[in-house]
Amino acid sequence: FAAGLAAGLLAFKPPLLLGLIVWGLLDVRRLWPCAVGVAVTGAVLVLGSYPLVPAAWDGFVGTLRGNVAFDNFEQFKMHNPVAFWRLLLPGVGDRWHWRLAMLCSAAAVWVFVRLWRKRRGDLPVVFGGVVFLTLWASPHALIYEWALLAVTGLLWWKETAARPDRWFLVYAAAWVVLALARLGSGASRVGRN
Repeated sequence: FAAGLAAGLLAFKPPLLLGLIVWGLLDVRRLWPCAVGVAVTGAVLVLGSYPLVPAAWDGFVGTLRGNVAFDNFEQFKMHNPVAFWRLLLPGVGDRWHWRLAMLCSAAAVWVFVRLWRKRRGDLPVVFGGVVFLTLWASPHALIYEWALLAVTGLLWWKETAARPDRWFLVYAAAWVVLALARLGSGASRVGRN
């Protein structure tokens, strides 16, 4: 429950709860108190902040449609499946970008489910997988949020030392892909200017 209260602070940006939600659905009998904690914190944030700052809520609701459509952001600042496909295949319609992004997100969930089935008793490995899933499958991750991947690195450090052929390569590959994507997105930005 206490962990859920803390996780509920992520209610300001629900995509950051993605990995925790998937994990909670897989292990609902054990993690239901965490879900209650998230709901309590979310309710306190909403019910406590709306009466105090209604203009902020009006602004949030006003920009929600554009935020959900991902039209309010420059794509080169984003690192998620939608922006990846928009930058890689600019000539195809946005419907295809979303379909391909959903396939990427589904693949990330599949990988996490496999990890959870094999290592469900190893909390550092599973929680590192939760953070990795959140970033990899999130439809709304900006560059600075990928710094959270350092949490996965720290949690998996013991595993990478014991089995560098598996875990370390996955972690390193993600950072290489991120770096290349950043270089490519910067080049596409320069090309537009």
